[in-house]
Amino acid sequence: MFGNYTVPCGKYDVNTFNGTNSLDNEDTSDVEDQRVAALVFEEKCDADSFVMLDGQIINIQGNLTGPLEVEIVKGTYNPNDVVFEFYLDPENPWTPTQVLWKDLKSIDAAAEHKK
Repeated sequence: MFGNYTVPCGKYDVNTFNGTNSLDNEDTSDVEDQRVAALVFEEKCDADSFVMLDGQIINIQGNLTGPLEVEIVKGTYNPNDVVFEFYLDPENPWTPTQVLWKDLKSIDAAAEHKK
């Protein structure tokens, strides 16, 4: 896949996405660019989703009703890189709320997982 990838969001869908791509394979790095620019979840996505990110952005349109578990490969983001973009404002649907890599570093993942 190239560009943005829209994730299936039905109630019983289970999505897994390994965001590490063939750029990690030295044999293909000369012939292939980064394949996926962003994952896009539809409004009120009800699927169970598991995502591994290695430089990609997750675009979330509206609220998710199903769980989203994300593993981020450390060392692939700079402090000001965008990791998540949320489009939640119905009065201005094209304005993203962004979460940067440096914002995530301040979150205690174990504490957040318990909530």
